[in-house]
Amino acid sequence: MKVSYVICTILLSVVMVTLTSCERGDGGVEKTGSALETPSAKEQKLESTTPRSPFTAMSNATDKSSDPPQVYKEKAMKHMERGEVDAAILNLNEAIEMNPSHPEAYYNRGIFYGKLGEHGLAMNDYTKAIDIDPNYSLAYIGRGLSGASLDKYKSAIDDYTKAVDLNPNNPDVYFLRGWSYFRIDHLELAISDYTKVIELDLNNGDAYYMRASLYGLLNQWELVITDLNRVIELNPDNGDAHALRGDAYMNKGEHASGYEDYERARSLVE
Repeated sequence: MKVSYVICTILLSVVMVTLTSCERGDGGVEKTGSALETPSAKEQKLESTTPRSPFTAMSNATDKSSDPPQVYKEKAMKHMERGEVDAAILNLNEAIEMNPSHPEAYYNRGIFYGKLGEHGLAMNDYTKAIDIDPNYSLAYIGRGLSGASLDKYKSAIDDYTKAVDLNPNNPDVYFLRGWSYFRIDHLELAISDYTKVIELDLNNGDAYYMRASLYGLLNQWELVITDLNRVIELNPDNGDAHALRGDAYMNKGEHASGYEDYERARSLVE
């Protein structure tokens, strides 16, 4: 199944939001912000959470003098801010060596391994974090992301489903699980997940766009147009939405509307 550049860009945005806008909540279950803002900005936050670096919970957890590994975690955070992934991993190695029962250290090292494309190593670290804290929902999401990067979509779906069980109000997880369903041609299940994203975040233009794309694969052109109308309402300058809606109109035989959308899409990229 061909994957468009637009959809890949949307998915990458969701991945970055999911991995970096998080904090640990009571009982070890994380809370995250809403999935995406329409192509640019998030409109709502779930459970009144403030997006923070995944290192924030670690850096504030204890006094440095009582937790020597904390020094290495804070060094890793500084390297992360400068984009020094290899150095951050070395610091986390030190933190894990000093305290091998700290799930966040494994989780964050998993993120960095993922950035390096070492998804097998990332999955190992996410699994270790889960072994230590079975309610660590972000670790299930991270393992799902790495699994999907290795085309292990069914195992990714299992991990996302566990994350949903732990936090059913996180739209990011439904978005990512919908992608994995799409990749194994379970289109109706993918549509159901994007519908859930929309229920949780009515202004999520990317979820409408993804659902419209899936409706298009099923030749449900009226539903395509309805969803893209909402995308364009949220962002009138979204040229990709105009182009896709133009395709839908043309497939319906409404050529004048199709040409109008094509012209609008062309004008937006000039």
